[in-house]
Amino acid sequence: MKIKSHERPKIIVTHNKKLLYAIFVVFIALIALLIWLNIAKENQTKCRVDEDCIKQRISCCSCTMGGEEVCMTKQNATLQRESIVKNCQNNIFCTAVFNCKETKCLCNKGECVEQ
Repeated sequence: MKIKSHERPKIIVTHNKKLLYAIFVVFIALIALLIWLNIAKENQTKCRVDEDCIKQRISCCSCTMGGEEVCMTKQNATLQRESIVKNCQNNIFCTAVFNCKETKCLCNKGECVEQ
């Protein structure tokens, strides 16, 4: 068979069933991993009952020293505390202003909110 100069040669691909099966399995595993990671993330940010929600400071200073506090899930509060320990210096200057909220945290449609 002669190939004309303006034509591209046709490449014949033979399908290897084992290779296709392996690619399919890896693809399914990646989808399952992404779904699992999304569910794990939702479990951290979504609440189901009021007991899932707590007040947590979100700044280096406590609310008794001018810092802020918000309602969040217990899992997010743990991550927030770890972030504060990692990022806040021990000798930080805080303003002596009472900024604590006299509110309670409740779960409303999957979100922690103040009452």
